[in-house]
Amino acid sequence: VAHELLVLQLLHLLLERPTDDSVEVAVDFVKECGKALREASTKGMHVIFERFRTILHEGEIDKRVQYMIEGLFAVRKKNFE
Repeated sequence: VAHELLVLQLLHLLLERPTDDSVEVAVDFVKECGKALREASTKGMHVIFERFRTILHEGEIDKRVQYMIEGLFAVRKKNFE
């Protein structure tokens, strides 16, 4: 991870006005660097996952992307292994 603030800002931009594409990119990004990011910024990751949870509960994105978010929560639960 280049710097956790840069990554958190990027994720914030992707999730600020969520579209199917932006959420999909954010999910893949967190799957790739989530473990390192969590070690660098636990609070930042908590905020990002709360945003994912909000997007999921709003239900305005495609079902496929909702399943991707649910899968991300499962990966997080398994410690990004």
